[in-house]
Amino acid sequence: AGEPKAPAGRRDLDINRERLIYCLTSLVGHRATAKCRNNVVYEGIFHSCSLDGDYSITLKSARLVAAKGEKSGEVIRTLVIPGKDFLQVSA
Repeated sequence: AGEPKAPAGRRDLDINRERLIYCLTSLVGHRATAKCRNNVVYEGIFHSCSLDGDYSITLKSARLVAAKGEKSGEVIRTLVIPGKDFLQVSA
């Protein structure tokens, strides 16, 4: 009389989702860098991620990271980057 078991495929999906949620929540409050598809890089404080839909991320106090020899961008209070627009996030 143990715990009810979910089908194997569903169990694996739930475990991976739980791992993703854990990793994302551990980033909250840390400085993060998001590289977008058009080779634009933003840096800011990781605030949240939408787990429903497109996995968009929200950075607070974000700014455009300048290429060599250029000035960095103005501070953007809240920047939402749709999941389809970024390639990677590092913190």
